[in-house]
Amino acid sequence: MSRGAIHMFMDRPVSGMGLGALVAAYPRYETHYDGLVVDHIHNDYLEALAETGLLGSLCGLGFVCLLFRAARKNFEANQGHFSRAIHAAAIVAVSGLLLHSFVDFNLHIPGNALLFLLQAYIATSAPLASLTSPIPPSSRPR
Repeated sequence: MSRGAIHMFMDRPVSGMGLGALVAAYPRYETHYDGLVVDHIHNDYLEALAETGLLGSLCGLGFVCLLFRAARKNFEANQGHFSRAIHAAAIVAVSGLLLHSFVDFNLHIPGNALLFLLQAYIATSAPLASLTSPIPPSSRPR
């Protein structure tokens, strides 16, 4: 499947085949095609490269770079332990989904894509303020 996606990309490197065109275009480019319907390459990045070419892939790469830059900025900001843990967990979750995309098409599954976007939002959200002074004993609930 990966070789077929690379052949598709090499035929149209700038603009790609078009989103969703993989099903129709794949049989012409696969060297060992067995007649089965292939609707996704088991690599999200190669599929994006074949379908959107360099233009779409550069947009995707830009999104990932901006995502991690904002996540790092918010993680390193002054915040409480709970807020830092939430940001760390979101960064790990986003990284795990992006890593898994090398061997599967998990971002084409709507539930996984929604979880990815939710974790991306949490990773880039503003940190919660840290408590700099302890609660005075007079205001503690009894």
